Amino acid sequence: MNAQHTPGRLLYMVCYKTGPSSYQTYWNIYEADLDRQNALVGERWTVLRFTWADVVRRPARVAEVVAGALGTLAATPR
Repeated sequence: MNAQHTPGRLLYMVCYKTGPSSYQTYWNIYEADLDRQNALVGERWTVLRFTWADVVRRPARVAEVVAGALGTLAATPR
């Protein structure tokens, strides 16, 4: 999960995770998702979570949230 940085280039560590489309599947992988998210946050990643329905039915809203996160990161001193 290490990100590489090229001097002189900004690097934003942002990932997104979509939830499974099935309620039953969700509980089978919930703990693994939390472990993975906590590891990413520990390495200073910004983690955005969306449901599959968000991505499929509201892609403009997902793009808006991602753009907002990138804007926040760009404005935050590193």
